[in-house]
Amino acid sequence: MPSKHCTKKHNYLLIKPELGLYYSASDYFNMEVQKTIASIDYTIPVVFNCINFFHVDYTSKQTLKHLLSALRSNNHEIIFSHVSESVRETLQELLEEFCIQCCENENEILDALSYGSFDDDEACTSLLPHKSPV
Repeated sequence: MPSKHCTKKHNYLLIKPELGLYYSASDYFNMEVQKTIASIDYTIPVVFNCINFFHVDYTSKQTLKHLLSALRSNNHEIIFSHVSESVRETLQELLEEFCIQCCENENEILDALSYGSFDDDEACTSLLPHKSPV
């Protein structure tokens, strides 16, 4: 599900659930995303590709809120891409609460990242480095 995308000046973690986000899978989704992010040594922007989100139920919305809160508390930039109008309406409160920008394509994602300070070319040299044991 998670994969790292790099360009010359920007990298980000792309999260793209294959089957959408429903009650039965929302806890698994949350755990997998948090586990992947915890394994990265540096703060990386996180892009959620919502192309497979046709509906987000109440429980999944609450799980997503918990995940977004955890990401924000660790200073991750969050971007949503390919959000349908109906899903955008359902998630509008979260989008506003966490100041999440919605993008329609990779160019818009890269433009959004250009406003941040994510210019770490060295981060692109290794794929999702693991944290050193404490």
